Amino acid sequence: MITRESLLCIRTIREDDGSGMRFLGQEEGDGLRFFGHWKTHFPHSLHGLSAVLQAWPEQGIEASLVRWDGENYPVFRLDVAILRWPSADEWPVLLEKTLKWFTDQGAIVAWCGDEYSTASIDNFDPILARGNVYACYFDGRFILNSNLDEEYRILTDEQLLAVQAHLG
Repeated sequence: MITRESLLCIRTIREDDGSGMRFLGQEEGDGLRFFGHWKTHFPHSLHGLSAVLQAWPEQGIEASLVRWDGENYPVFRLDVAILRWPSADEWPVLLEKTLKWFTDQGAIVAWCGDEYSTASIDNFDPILARGNVYACYFDGRFILNSNLDEEYRILTDEQLLAVQAHLG
């Protein structure tokens, strides 16, 4: 299957009814989830996300940042619903810039995937969770195996093991 047809995520629909945001429901659509993993604790503050999101096509995405306080994995998740796909030339640049933003904030690894990708670093264990990592950034390295109009390819076992070794 082609990459742009493979990247789906659940989008939460909200509406401001004057007294605050009201939950209207959820729907599946084009998009992906980005994750950043911190080794021990979250940063005191995050900077620069608006600049990263403005790099995406105008009116092309809706994004929301969620903090996950897992037992052994402090993670921020950025859900990106894609309303208008960027060009194939822009795609790897946008992915790398978005993933690098997490590591610039102190995350030791950042990754993205579809709606089945999770906040757990078990995603990097080829036996436990192979198939959940589409692109990754760690230690100054960006890994992406397929562009938008190519056959969808996730990280290989060797690539997952390289990330796992970096995590220690």
